[in-house]
Amino acid sequence: MDAITLKIAQVSSSYAFFSNQVFSTCSDLPLLSSFLCWSYHPSNLTADIAFRKTGASTTNCGVLTAYTTPITSFSLSMQQGDLSFQVSNLKTEYSSGEMIIFATQHLTDSLLSTNQVWQEGNMTGTTFNAHSMDSAHTLSVGTINFATGTTVGRTAR
Repeated sequence: MDAITLKIAQVSSSYAFFSNQVFSTCSDLPLLSSFLCWSYHPSNLTADIAFRKTGASTTNCGVLTAYTTPITSFSLSMQQGDLSFQVSNLKTEYSSGEMIIFATQHLTDSLLSTNQVWQEGNMTGTTFNAHSMDSAHTLSVGTINFATGTTVGRTAR
């Protein structure tokens, strides 16, 4: 599994991002006050993506930094590294309790419809702490289809 890691209502395609970036599709992720927006570009098999988290705080981490990290086990090392697919244009924004990660994902035919996982946790200094294993975290998974603009997330039972 691969991940893009960040230290640290309703969504529609008309949400005003601080950078004035516009996305063709936005989806409420069903848990953890998170949202995903994207624009799929079939001519070059890329998707511009924005992951938005409301109620975020930078109290314990200072400067926000986004980077890719391969996930090969349940260890918490979260060291920067290459993924099995290309990601570019990583950047972050934070304002008024909203944290946003922007990226361009370079897709393959097998990634047009793919799994997604979103989590949140705390840090101590520069060390990631384990996220909670409550239902909000264990159910924060779903699928995304960039071509059709659909997402399916699991919901708490």
